[in-house]
Amino acid sequence: MKVLKINGIRGVIFVIFCLCCLVTGFIFFPSWACMHIWNAIANYFYQMPKMEIIHGMLLWAIIALTLYVAHTNKSFISFQKINPKDDKFMKNLIQKLKDEKQQATIKENLTKSEADNTQK
Repeated sequence: MKVLKINGIRGVIFVIFCLCCLVTGFIFFPSWACMHIWNAIANYFYQMPKMEIIHGMLLWAIIALTLYVAHTNKSFISFQKINPKDDKFMKNLIQKLKDEKQQATIKENLTKSEADNTQK
């Protein structure tokens, strides 16, 4: 299946032209507009820095990525309530936690008593 067929040097030049138009239309022009809007606003404030085209590109990237993230339907973080299967599951889980807590306190008491014995 042929999706794109490039014939000769005219086809290559046309593809390069199309790529340049896309880059200009979606990157350089919005960056240029952001830069000029920023610089117009900066004239009204004291000691606000002026932008160059590279800063306009960065500002446009921030705006574009923010709009992309804000308008996607998928959420990056989701919260769910986990329902246990039954009461037996929860009882086993609570018992395991209690056993682990008891084991931790026993180990702590043993280390304290060993430290007291070595000091005597």
